[in-house]
Amino acid sequence: MPALSSFLENKLLDHILGPTAYSKPSTIYVALFNADPTENNTSAEISTSGTGYSRKAVTFGTAASGGIINNTSEVLFDVALTSWSTVSHLALFDAATGGSMLFHAPLSSSKLVSQNDQLKFGVSQIAVSLD
Repeated sequence: MPALSSFLENKLLDHILGPTAYSKPSTIYVALFNADPTENNTSAEISTSGTGYSRKAVTFGTAASGGIINNTSEVLFDVALTSWSTVSHLALFDAATGGSMLFHAPLSSSKLVSQNDQLKFGVSQIAVSLD
């Protein structure tokens, strides 16, 4: 996960150097995109209307090591009711819908999600770093 969102950059700076503490979200959610959402979340997320898509919770349960932290739970999306087209990026959010984007990154390889496909990220397949 190579990029922090502008939202998280500001929260971390305020927490470490500024006047306002930042409390981590209770749950982190994986969102999927057909294009780079950029650090300001300007790309449309996969539609939830009739597609079977919704964000999925993910757990990062162990401490970071070597500047990287990996997911410790599998992320299994529901079966696609319609084509989601080519999924090329993912992002981590602090809410199941709406909320604020925390990190975003391209997938290591894009994936065409057709009707009846089911996208899955296994344990340790989502890596987050601050480098």
